[in-house]
Amino acid sequence: NKTLRCCAACAKTNLKEYKMKYTALPIFVVITLIWTSCHPIICGWDRGYKQLDELPSKDSIVGLYELTSKSKEFLYAKGFNKNCQLIIQDSEKYVLKNLPDFVIDSYGETNGKSLNENGRWFVCCIDSEGCMIELEGIQVMPVARKEKGRISILMTIGDGEECNGIIFEKKQK
Repeated sequence: NKTLRCCAACAKTNLKEYKMKYTALPIFVVITLIWTSCHPIICGWDRGYKQLDELPSKDSIVGLYELTSKSKEFLYAKGFNKNCQLIIQDSEKYVLKNLPDFVIDSYGETNGKSLNENGRWFVCCIDSEGCMIELEGIQVMPVARKEKGRISILMTIGDGEECNGIIFEKKQK
């Protein structure tokens, strides 16, 4: 009987240790995955912007877009100091002036050049995806705005998991 009691006491102790050890394991695994994941949970460059679910009108997207001050600072830190602009025209054409080449490089690498691009643009709003704009030959990007702010176009730089990007805000008339 003494042996049974001892084993029962050991079993209870082992059960407590087992529960503590294996209850902490899932928490440890989740924290490890978050810590070592390639993609951060939150990217800072687009903080505060909410992707639009629908556009008020075609006129709301047409116009001159300029980089936010934070985007200009980011580009300046990368050695780029030209004024970059995006013009969305009513004729469904766009003109992109002085875009750093690394912005559209899939790895975010540069040759130190600025690009002047033009082409067609398309906007679509899909319930599950929100509103996106495609600048033909450049990329497909979210159309967003800060709360009660101007319409903005969020352009990811290189691999999205690197969490780099720039924001073009529509200039007020």
